[in-house]
Amino acid sequence: MPSHQTIDEFLRSYLQRFNPEKAGGMNSVVQMKLTGEGGSPYYAEAGPRAERRGGYA
Repeated sequence: MPSHQTIDEFLRSYLQRFNPEKAGGMNSVVQMKLTGEGGSPYYAEAGPRAERRGGYA
């Protein structure tokens, strides 16, 4: 499992691993509550019709 130093690194990595070809046209939004330094509710959205983005929920 990858190790990330910041939340931004984690979100970028999550979105980079999204494979639209395997998603079969599906859009996804994942909400998560990250704890620790800089923790907060976050979301990541990815899909062929959605922008690849992440941020505060």
